[in-house]
Amino acid sequence: MRGAVSRFSSVRSEFAWHLGVSLQFFWGRQLLLKINLQNFKGATADAS
Repeated sequence: MRGAVSRFSSVRSEFAWHLGVSLQFFWGRQLLLKINLQNFKGATADAS
């Protein structure tokens, strides 16, 4: 029983880790897109 519980908790922590990594990746990409869009707007405003 104890082995099953420890295995379950390790699987759960691994799942949480993967979820956290994918969330960080997603939010990081959103943030980069936002920054790039702002920089692009600023560049086009400067050019005109």
